[in-house]
Amino acid sequence: MGYRLVQAVLVVTVGRLGDMFGRVRIYNSGFVVFTVASAQPDYRAFADRIGQATAAGVAPGSPEGQALLDSIVPAAGRARLLTQLETFTDARVERYWQLLAILNGQSAPPSVVPAFDWLIAALRADLS
Repeated sequence: MGYRLVQAVLVVTVGRLGDMFGRVRIYNSGFVVFTVASAQPDYRAFADRIGQATAAGVAPGSPEGQALLDSIVPAAGRARLLTQLETFTDARVERYWQLLAILNGQSAPPSVVPAFDWLIAALRADLS
């Protein structure tokens, strides 16, 4: 139901934008947005690797933790990533999405907030 509602709204909106700015320009913009969105890293895979490190008792500030951080996050983008994670990592928001999935008849996704809390601690240790 939700997918069709979003699709219906987007068809009308993007159609109007196509009338205003040209179909080719809007099509190319959509292609660029799709390509950029597809190139984003798989945060579930990061959460799995960090979850394994947490289960093994690897501390975020330890050499093993820093080696894991080096394999996941390039050094150039660490400060920006830390700011984003501190802003958007919240167990209450994750719980909201889990409940929303259950209400829509889907299974609740596994919790990734503990993994991102570990990543935040590792980034803080690296940047300090």
